[in-house]
Amino acid sequence: MKKVLVTLALVLTIATFAVAQQPAQPCPTGQKTIKDPGEYNDYMAALGQQDPGQKATQMDAFVKKYPQSIVKCDALEIALADYQRAGKMDKAVGAANEILAINPDHYRALLVVAYTKRAQAAQQTDPKKALALATEGQTAAERALQVLPNAPLPEGVTKEEFDKQKAAIEPILQGVIAFALLQKKDYAGARDHYLKADLTDLQNAYQLSLCELEMDPIDINGFWHVVKAAKLAEAQGNTQGAQQIAGYGQGKYKKYHGNTDGWDAFVMTAAAQTTLPARADLDKAITRAPTPCEIAVQAVNDAVKNNTLKELSFADREFVLQREGCSPDNKAAADKVWQYIVQDLQKNGEVRLTLPEVKVINATTEFVEVAITEDNQKENKADLHVVLEKPVAKALEPGSMTTVTGVFASYKADPFMFTMEKGELPPPPKPKVTHRKPAGKKSTTKKKR
Repeated sequence: MKKVLVTLALVLTIATFAVAQQPAQPCPTGQKTIKDPGEYNDYMAALGQQDPGQKATQMDAFVKKYPQSIVKCDALEIALADYQRAGKMDKAVGAANEILAINPDHYRALLVVAYTKRAQAAQQTDPKKALALATEGQTAAERALQVLPNAPLPEGVTKEEFDKQKAAIEPILQGVIAFALLQKKDYAGARDHYLKADLTDLQNAYQLSLCELEMDPIDINGFWHVVKAAKLAEAQGNTQGAQQIAGYGQGKYKKYHGNTDGWDAFVMTAAAQTTLPARADLDKAITRAPTPCEIAVQAVNDAVKNNTLKELSFADREFVLQREGCSPDNKAAADKVWQYIVQDLQKNGEVRLTLPEVKVINATTEFVEVAITEDNQKENKADLHVVLEKPVAKALEPGSMTTVTGVFASYKADPFMFTMEKGELPPPPKPKVTHRKPAGKKSTTKKKR
């Protein structure tokens, strides 16, 4: 969202404007005398420019013309600050990198590099390039956070003013690190840094909720944060962004809760709150729908309790068997279902089972693979491999419907496949017999005259 980038630019400008008023301490301090009159005149001419863009450009030119000047660092810092004021961030990064070549611990230059790399990464459509840019920003931001607490007090700035400046800079750096970790899908690490970033910034607020809602298992704090992000976009007049964020939050809510019931009420409550509720309160407000693994266990437990295992369809049985690896409870449930098929239905192989209306997916004269369940039939996905007891004269056509009879011998959970042995297919239909008159035989019926 372009408005997000504008917001970030404004935050950066506000955070660094006061610092930009004075040269930062890393440049040599004390009285500096430019002995060359021409160099002095060029420096003063650049310094006297009122337009930030012009001043930055002339200071840049001064450094290139006098690379050994005693005021080189001062000129670069002025160029850095005025390129920022002029909104020429690419040029500002160039000045920042020149400063960092002189002093790798220059926190303001590190800040500019970190912020700009994040902004460039956010606009990049190539994921690999975006990740590379974000990682560069992360490296600069982490270094800036290391040096910022012990940064020397700039000349002409009080300690109280400087502490405020550092307090404004730190959340920007945290956001840069968080963004890089988000590109790496380190959702937990990104979340921890976003929580230290400026959450009045739309990009940070939304991406925090994204981290929380994409985690596995999900962090339901993200539902509260996504509501706040949508409301923040709405307050900024970013209607499209607000709708997209709200739609994303509702979609994740439906997946987590099982439906959208209660979402509108939650949005109204969260929008009115100023602080994140306690986790226990969120757990009460947003209940989690049971997972497929939990549903499988509960279905078998209920069937055993009510003596209704026989009422489970083969689709239900397949659903349970497919999830045997989820947990020890799922393994126990799968064992009960398989035992019922083998012992109760088949009498340990003495009884053959018949499955009507199965769809042929693949077939030879010696085996046939079919889809039992409705979903698998729609997807043309086999879930039963039938080994024929006797080869057939002609293989069945894929896509046709048939009936199979045999004994379930085993199954594989992933990808799921039953194996049936001693398989039989219905006999092929008998060809129709038509009676034709012998050729050349004359009719004995006399025509009436």
